[in-house]
Amino acid sequence: MKILKTVKEILNQEPPLLVGVDISNSSIKAMELMKDNNQYSIQAYGNVMLPPNAVVDKNIKDVKVVADALSTLLNSSKFSTQNVAVALSGASVITRVIQIDANLKENEILDQISLEADRYIPYPLEEVNLDFQILGPSKKNSQLMDVMLAAARIETIDAYLEALNMAGLKVKIVEVESFSLERAFSLITDKLPNQGVNQRIALLDIGGATTTLSVFHNQDVIYNRDQGFGGRQLTEEIQRRYSLSIKEALAAQKLGGLPEEYVTEVLEPFRETVAQQINRALEFYYSSEQHGELDYIALVGGTASIPDLDEAVYQRTTIKTIVANPISEMLIGSNVKSDLIINDGPSLMLCCGLAMRSFDK
Repeated sequence: MKILKTVKEILNQEPPLLVGVDISNSSIKAMELMKDNNQYSIQAYGNVMLPPNAVVDKNIKDVKVVADALSTLLNSSKFSTQNVAVALSGASVITRVIQIDANLKENEILDQISLEADRYIPYPLEEVNLDFQILGPSKKNSQLMDVMLAAARIETIDAYLEALNMAGLKVKIVEVESFSLERAFSLITDKLPNQGVNQRIALLDIGGATTTLSVFHNQDVIYNRDQGFGGRQLTEEIQRRYSLSIKEALAAQKLGGLPEEYVTEVLEPFRETVAQQINRALEFYYSSEQHGELDYIALVGGTASIPDLDEAVYQRTTIKTIVANPISEMLIGSNVKSDLIINDGPSLMLCCGLAMRSFDK
């Protein structure tokens, strides 16, 4: 087992300027932000497709292919730093809030965290990287403090590190996707009633192979669950029906050119399937614990851009639904191709959340 940070490092470290790098099953997106007061501006952005099976369930399977794709992305974009932040999916990371004695000294805290980790992590500790963050005094007992534990297998993290290092990048942050989404949630609250205060908002991130449901209450995640469904099924149906390669099918989805019957025979049935899958995800939420009724649904991810998906979800769930765009209020720098990034907007929540680590204190 390797503990990634000491208490002193957590309390005193100054965040570097970072490029947020989102590595999904089908693509890599990277973004660099600047911040002036509360105004974000996009200084650099890149997006490159990945071939099938290079990344599976957000675990890197072919390090060289991912490294080559990263190099292509870097060569086509103008990032000012090689420092990056990446995120692991919830399925790859074990997280848990524990309570420890608030009066422990630093070396005692590390020993106690190691003991607690051994209780909750189902792998030998020598096979995992362990990180933690002190959250503050426990609400349950003033003599205790809450600590967030996060653990991932060393081989999972090493694949990310190897691919990024091969591309000449320096990994400064590896965090959990749900934490990145929580950070980026502030970018979409202006589109919610009362800015989402005292409401339960379901954020559905619909990617290529996985849909992640995160339920927010006052901008904190109270529920998180992955579901094996995504936009890849639409791409595969286009491939099958029209005898296209995956690259051609993806291009046809973005640029058009499919036969007239595509909308009624392929797109509309898939849209209804997405709405059904979202309703199923919400049923799991309601059956898990008594978190309360949902007030709003926000759709993000590449699949969220399907025309009228928000209306289909509303019809299925009867919950008000919007397609959220985290970059809608950002300025776009002169080095960024505005048409490219605007089209990608709903799929950039994770990328934004990672790039925003530059401004965490």
